[in-house]
Amino acid sequence: MRRSLLTALLLLCLAPSLACAQFLSPDSRARPRNLGSPTAENMYLTRWLYIYPSAQTAVNPTSGLIFAPTNALNSSIIFGAYAITSFYTGSEYDVVVGAPTSFIVRFTSSGFSATSGSTGGLVLASAIGMGWTSAASATNSVDTALYRCGVACIKQGIADAASPVAQVSSVQNVVAGTAATAGADRTFNGSQGTYTGAGGGQSFQVAPAALSDSAHSITAFSGTTSPYTITATGAPAYPVGTIVTVASATPSSLNGSYTVTSSSAGQFTATTTQTGTWSSGGTAAINTTAQNPEVQTLYLDSQTHYRVGKGTAPALSSCGSSPSILGTDAAGQVTMGGTATGCVITFNYPYTNAPFCVVTWQATPLASQSYSVSPTAITLTQTSTSNDVINYHCMAQNGG
Repeated sequence: MRRSLLTALLLLCLAPSLACAQFLSPDSRARPRNLGSPTAENMYLTRWLYIYPSAQTAVNPTSGLIFAPTNALNSSIIFGAYAITSFYTGSEYDVVVGAPTSFIVRFTSSGFSATSGSTGGLVLASAIGMGWTSAASATNSVDTALYRCGVACIKQGIADAASPVAQVSSVQNVVAGTAATAGADRTFNGSQGTYTGAGGGQSFQVAPAALSDSAHSITAFSGTTSPYTITATGAPAYPVGTIVTVASATPSSLNGSYTVTSSSAGQFTATTTQTGTWSSGGTAAINTTAQNPEVQTLYLDSQTHYRVGKGTAPALSSCGSSPSILGTDAAGQVTMGGTATGCVITFNYPYTNAPFCVVTWQATPLASQSYSVSPTAITLTQTSTSNDVINYHCMAQNGG
């Protein structure tokens, strides 16, 4: 009977033609009263549900819930000094967080928008993204998304997956059927500097396949805590960031994943969560399920100079005594060693097909000098000489 009476009172006083206020306290007592406007002394307790029609003026409580319609579609939820209010203007719905000038989320027949006044902005938690669905209405089936991937980093696509989906970024097209109209340009702006400070460049990065590797026998394991320096017979110079798996070592507590911080052929230093003091045995090899840390970069600097490739230069062999190289798989400079009759420049990452390469000897032409190109290397042949300098530039064929 008591519940039926409360329901009847609420329904009666919600009628727009009546001026009354209802206060429901936590102990379920209702006090319907005729009030010109609600005041603090009208409140039965500080925690309450307060519902009143358009003739009344809202009062912010210490905590609680208010439905304060100025028409049938407007209402507020107020928690102390903080309010979330919705407004209907006849053509749009506005949800205001805080004061009306703070932050507005607007819903209209043409879509959704978020605007801010003197303060505020649209802020998403780190794991929250923005997604789109192919359906006519919003669903949980998102096929296009933007997510945070780190500080100042936006990732296109949903969560990483075993079979990632190719992503496309497009520019507005000329609508089909329009006669002879040029498309629009796309501009990528680098950061601008001031005075003698150079502007920022543009960098395009890709991750090639990891180095081919097998298990290498560990012959030394220096250190008692991370980082460890590991000597492994035949191990390549691993790129920094490579994940190497150690197995079959004694003690077994050293078996697990290691992240390379520096490396040379046959030896690398790496950090790990594994602990122990090595006594014997073990193998080391690339963890084939880890992402490849190596990055190839096409970089355009503020002076419109291009730089191509990754940090590690190609390997040299049979180039005389003490040769040296500066460069990448795409371009570089080789200084031959003493009494060199040739040189093999082995690419870090083989091309699919023999690339188009141009090789130039800087000094006066020798009696004999020539070169050949394969998918894996440039092979130079020359009359024996010392310390001559050669430049090379390579471009991949269509297909790699």
